[in-house]
Amino acid sequence: MRFWFRIVGILSVGVLLGSSHLAKGQKLSHFAQYYLIPHAINPSFTGIEDYLDLKAGVRLSTLTRDVTTNGASQPQNYFVAANFSIRPPEKINPAFKSLRISNPSAAANFANAVYQERFIQRHGIGVTFSRRDIGGYENTTGLLSYALHVPIWEEISASLGISSGVVQSVLKAGEYNIFDENDPIYVDLVNNQGNIFSADLNAGINVYHPNFYVGYAMNQLLRGTFFNATEGDSSATAINYFTHTGQLGVQFLITPDFELQLSGVVNQSPDLGFTYTGGVKLQYHDALTFGVGYRNEGAITGYIGLLSDYRFTVAYSFDYIIPTVTASQYLFGSHEVVLGLTLNNRLYKPPYFW
Repeated sequence: MRFWFRIVGILSVGVLLGSSHLAKGQKLSHFAQYYLIPHAINPSFTGIEDYLDLKAGVRLSTLTRDVTTNGASQPQNYFVAANFSIRPPEKINPAFKSLRISNPSAAANFANAVYQERFIQRHGIGVTFSRRDIGGYENTTGLLSYALHVPIWEEISASLGISSGVVQSVLKAGEYNIFDENDPIYVDLVNNQGNIFSADLNAGINVYHPNFYVGYAMNQLLRGTFFNATEGDSSATAINYFTHTGQLGVQFLITPDFELQLSGVVNQSPDLGFTYTGGVKLQYHDALTFGVGYRNEGAITGYIGLLSDYRFTVAYSFDYIIPTVTASQYLFGSHEVVLGLTLNNRLYKPPYFW
């Protein structure tokens, strides 16, 4: 219990360092490969694995020819994330690939050790840095996250998590056109010389099993409220920028070689309303993954990924904007690449997430 209070105290420093100015932050759920960085969306997923998990990704959007000839810049998104268990099991077991035994019962004992290591109470800690550049607007976020994982029943566990950090929003002079000078976010940026630092706070809960997970998070808890009209206008109404995020995934072994994996993320926010992303993938021997996905904002996604030696991850996806949606007038699609590295994966376990 003392340990929990210490962690909460450390995360609270991020809250106290944030200024009183408010600006809308970014969510990494707009990445097509959100399933590779679940703790960056919901802090309760932090440290869910027993090893150090490092990820880095980039997302580059391709503009249509008409927009490019008008001098518009390419939207860019980047992230670097790490999370790990800070109380790993203190068992000494041989690595799976080096196990040599003459007693058949020892194999069962080893399998039971793997089971016990994965389903014990533990803590996780993580860090995420992300940046988003869209024309004259830049958004940079740094978050520290913590989660407590507790076994519930057999292979089912639950976790609670919290993350806190700082968000910087920058508006570059001369690189944008103003359609509404009373827009609350624009007014706040202008009043602060186009540069705002604000605190960020997120909380989440998660229930998971080797074959499914379901999570819920409340994001941007310190974003507060904007008003959609100038100060003193009796017609002004509050705009609350709290967002709600749900994550769901399930997988089935359909043949000895292939697993079918279904996953999705739903968001409810005041600015974008209800949005969702879903994907269907096939995984071959915990190594090769390929599939398709859909965003209700009008994009079809293709995925392919490779996990080598339970250590290195290389994944690529492409979002194709459906021609019938408004966004197709400006965007053709988005390329996304994610690289990953796991360290101290002593039992060569595949990840929970897909």
